[in-house]
Amino acid sequence: MQLSASPQAPVALVLAGGANSRFWPLREKSLLPLLGQSLLHRHLAALAGAGIRDGVIVGTAANAAQLEAEAAALPALRMRVVVQAEPRGMGDAILTAVRALPPGPDQALLVTQVHDLIAGDLLTRVVAAYRANPQRTYLAAYRTPDYFPGGYFRLDGDRAVGLVEKPDAGNTPSDLVSIVIRLHRDVAGLVEALDAAYAAGGPDDHYERAINAQMQQHEHALVVHEDAWAAIKYPWHVLDAVDLLLNGVTEPAIAADAVIDRQASVRGNVVVAPGVRLFAGAAVVGPAYIGRNTVIGNNALVRHSCVEADCVVGFGSEVARSYVGPDCWFHTNYIGDSVIGPGSTFGAGMVTANLRHDHGRVFSVVRGERIDSGRDKLGLVCGAHTAFGVQAASMPGVKVGEGSQVGPGIILYRDVPERRRLLLRQDVVEGDLRGPSGC
Repeated sequence: MQLSASPQAPVALVLAGGANSRFWPLREKSLLPLLGQSLLHRHLAALAGAGIRDGVIVGTAANAAQLEAEAAALPALRMRVVVQAEPRGMGDAILTAVRALPPGPDQALLVTQVHDLIAGDLLTRVVAAYRANPQRTYLAAYRTPDYFPGGYFRLDGDRAVGLVEKPDAGNTPSDLVSIVIRLHRDVAGLVEALDAAYAAGGPDDHYERAINAQMQQHEHALVVHEDAWAAIKYPWHVLDAVDLLLNGVTEPAIAADAVIDRQASVRGNVVVAPGVRLFAGAAVVGPAYIGRNTVIGNNALVRHSCVEADCVVGFGSEVARSYVGPDCWFHTNYIGDSVIGPGSTFGAGMVTANLRHDHGRVFSVVRGERIDSGRDKLGLVCGAHTAFGVQAASMPGVKVGEGSQVGPGIILYRDVPERRRLLLRQDVVEGDLRGPSGC
């Protein structure tokens, strides 16, 4: 691949690998379908819209083939996929990508990550700022009055002079949080700073330390974003991403071949993809997305949710404020504020509890640590190909690992690892109810 030498066309470096351990029980954030398109497809389309033509996607051995297939679907971009051998952080991913580039003149590098969904034209604004003055490095920032557990910029006037990683709440140096859209004009200097950071060891903040070192060498300007931003870190953040995308649906869009019974209803800003069928009594209330070939059965309700392709939301089921992956099946279920992995099935009467009795915030255990989800309502999060028996139930914030089976009548109070089968043991006491007359 020959890369353009023009300073007007930076090379994109797309981070699409990593261990994704905090995303359990879901996998591969980059390939997650949202409103019919993977996160990677959406991200690459945004790069193309910003005028990017060349780049590198950093993945893993496990997802490289899928990343290549996604990139091939956008011929306007010339993207190659390189594999990061081990999940050693963003800094190592950048070094892996830069060293895989063919030799040539030093060129600006636009570092992005797939799992940031950003409303508006931030990518275009960052690239435009660079084209106007290619002597600076440009960093995207999000202005927020609320604490965010990420990197904050330290300012000198309107210039960024430091990046403080995860300061304590109440001790932030500004109200500007770092977004990983970073256009580095001095790539050789960045590589040198990354090598020095890794040589020094320490915690996994090598990229941030390299940026701080580069800030001492030349000016770093901020491009501030004040529209919506959804950063997907934990699995329940998928619900934030769904909200962002559904808020962008500003009018109904119903496919010509969708079959909607005259006793069904579609209200509000709803996208109904080709091949969808709505049976009598079905209702979809926007904003909502119904994916290709999905069936919404009799008296079923879908509201403020994303239901991907090839699903069956069967009789009497309700899906509210949730994400449902492709090829899921429901029958007389309540799915509220939940994230359902692809290929999952729910027996009749299975319900997801989504609200604590005290109406407090819902917590979830991630890598052994009890995490505040930041949500008052959070239902079930389950991985791909999970199965739930009739009359089962899950308590708020419970997660179920990929391929697990939860038997009938079980109430889940804690997470279930992958590929486990849970069955309820019961004692049946049999008695004789016949009286003296034999009745």
